[in-house]
Amino acid sequence: MSLSATQSTLLSHQVYLTDKIDNVKRERMPHLKCVCFLRASESSIKALEDELKEPKYGEYYLCQSVHSQDNPNLRSRAEFL
Repeated sequence: MSLSATQSTLLSHQVYLTDKIDNVKRERMPHLKCVCFLRASESSIKALEDELKEPKYGEYYLCQSVHSQDNPNLRSRAEFL
């Protein structure tokens, strides 16, 4: 994220925390909303599945960087989530 926006810009939009979804050391913060920007890759979908099994945030909003149409398996898994 730091390559696309400064921390002060993020804070001005009420973004308080940025982290990778596969960071297992994150604390549970159900009072926060989570916006996930994901690539349509096997590892991203797997990390999201693992996250949603034990959610750490109160709400999740998912954004995908590219379409998963080229990979029907990823597309069906992403639609299921």
